[in-house]
Amino acid sequence: IAALMRQERIAVLAVQETHLTEQLTEQANAENPTIMIISNSTQSNKEGVAYIINRRELNLEIARYTHEILIPNRASRLKLSWGTDNELDLINVYMPNEPLEKIQCIQTVEQKLSEAEGVENPIIMGDWNFVEEAIDRSPMHEDDNRIKDAFRVLKHKYNLIDGWRMNNDEDIGFTFSARDTNSLSRIDRIYAAKNAYLYTVDWKIQATGKISDHEMV
Repeated sequence: IAALMRQERIAVLAVQETHLTEQLTEQANAENPTIMIISNSTQSNKEGVAYIINRRELNLEIARYTHEILIPNRASRLKLSWGTDNELDLINVYMPNEPLEKIQCIQTVEQKLSEAEGVENPIIMGDWNFVEEAIDRSPMHEDDNRIKDAFRVLKHKYNLIDGWRMNNDEDIGFTFSARDTNSLSRIDRIYAAKNAYLYTVDWKIQATGKISDHEMV
């Protein structure tokens, strides 16, 4: 991951299903001095989300950050600020597989953000384990409307834009391949509040090689 971030000049990478305990996180940070892992994970066999900061691209002596756990092992917030007016508000989510748990997860994230201070133009990203449109699955099919309705509340509240879809209109693109069902999906997505989206460019889906079975957005 450190090599990928160096090659692609990625300043901050949000990852899901990390399986990192506190001990493993400390070990990884010690072995890779050019990156810093900020983890929300307690189990080595499932779940977990983390932010990975590339110290070559983001000077932590200048930039300030706060990390807030929204849901243990499932969602966290990283707020970065530098200078007087520059800041990024990043939300990282790893959605459960079960429909009712997905709905509860979305609603909890929305509630936690409502209670948090200074959430104005968030960028909310992650492995959502559902899609909004049938075009984002192959074979094409619609996902549970209850999940989409719950997400729509969060999406409308923060005026979120699916960046890749906005830039690729009706294109077909996938981030995950399920070999057992021979199916493809775009379950990994980044949503940016409109005011944050206006400052974004170059939306793409990119292979991650042996690092992950998911593509990178």
